[in-house]
Amino acid sequence: PTVSYNCETGPNEIIRDGINGFLVQTGNLRELYNKMIESVNYSWDYSIIKDTVREHSIEMISSKYKDIF
Repeated sequence: PTVSYNCETGPNEIIRDGINGFLVQTGNLRELYNKMIESVNYSWDYSIIKDTVREHSIEMISSKYKDIF
């Protein structure tokens, strides 16, 4: 699981809040700290996390680029 700021470019395309990590408001240090602590104690479903990782694997992404070209 990952904790990330929900900045403009990317994290919300990869991280599903509460599924494979947490997104926090950009620049909010208190929220970042709290979510980091929460992530340690959270009951993650690692099989779901593995599935979300596969969606962004080199094989999947390169296949999408190949389709574009």
